[in-house]
Amino acid sequence: MKLFSKIKLKSKIIWIILLLVLLIIAVFIKYNFNIHADVMATTKNYVWVADTQGNVVNKIEITNKTVPVMTQLPNGSVHQTGTTNSSVGTIVKSVRVNYPIGVVVDTFGNVWATSETSNAVVEIDSNTANIIKTYAVGRTPTNITADKFGNVWVINSGETTITKLSHSGGVVQTYDVGSKPNDVAIDSVGNAWVTRNTLVARGAITKIDHQTGAQTEPIAQVWRAPTDIVIDKFDNIWVTNPRDDQVYKYNGATGAQMKVINLGQPSDIATDSAGNIWILVDDYTVSKYNNNGDKVFSSSVSMTTIPAAIAVDNSDNVWTTSGVLAQFNGANGAKISEYSAGTYPYGIAFTYETISNTRIIRVIIGWDENGQSKTQEFKSILSSIK
Repeated sequence: MKLFSKIKLKSKIIWIILLLVLLIIAVFIKYNFNIHADVMATTKNYVWVADTQGNVVNKIEITNKTVPVMTQLPNGSVHQTGTTNSSVGTIVKSVRVNYPIGVVVDTFGNVWATSETSNAVVEIDSNTANIIKTYAVGRTPTNITADKFGNVWVINSGETTITKLSHSGGVVQTYDVGSKPNDVAIDSVGNAWVTRNTLVARGAITKIDHQTGAQTEPIAQVWRAPTDIVIDKFDNIWVTNPRDDQVYKYNGATGAQMKVINLGQPSDIATDSAGNIWILVDDYTVSKYNNNGDKVFSSSVSMTTIPAAIAVDNSDNVWTTSGVLAQFNGANGAKISEYSAGTYPYGIAFTYETISNTRIIRVIIGWDENGQSKTQEFKSILSSIK
């Protein structure tokens, strides 16, 4: 009897297991469970702005949000009639820097800011926003740029020099250009071009060879007060002259003057990936010119102070500082948004953080009456890279 009871118990267990297996198969047949996994990437956009009077460099996260459009009907009720995209800026970190002016990001993703009153340059980790190191340079450092080798070039506007810093740390060399330097830009080879005022009627533009450090003046016809400088994708040199309300285009290879643009007093200049030129002007406008120097359009800029700086991000959107930080659509000039960036925002730079390997798991749990799948999504961020 005991043996027979054990056999009956085992048979029941087997039947229960078989029924469970059949039930699982039936559920899969009924609901058509399927699992799909995709790997996606999201990018966080940051704008770094020097707040000169606030004595900080602000790291601002820019996020896009969908905002409902509400319309009031004749009967007085309010209903949502659509949506629009809005951009929001949030200061996520403020880095203490005494009277910062210029800001730049090197090829390694670190942020550099000039400290005018400390006669120094501060290197900042773009991820943590912690100061890596502070470097002593010449008197009154203002404008700053970076080359493709990771070096940083600093204008010492309180004297006649420009300092080249290495990403690995320390001063590579300080160059005496003979008269007051204003701004610096780097060509595609890596040479530095420096605008400077002289004691004569005309200014000068000095080219510093990135390998030998030799200084030349390839551009003979330089008008007075050359100030801000930018080099486009074709290695043409563009220089502002605020005294005469003009901007000049020069051939970087021959030094020949190619174009003169007459406009209001230019405050700063930038170029985009297509070689277009963007000029921030004291008449409360930002103007776009094609590479031939022909005006495309102008957009109004809200100003609570005099215009300070202009920069173009990796999406070819244009950013200006003039008491507020403003963002413009590079294609049509429409203002996207304005952001609070401190007491007196000045220099602008950009970093981007990519959250990669975001695994989206989609589980099809059934079908509706129209034959459309019902899907549940699960997200899992596997890793993050700068």
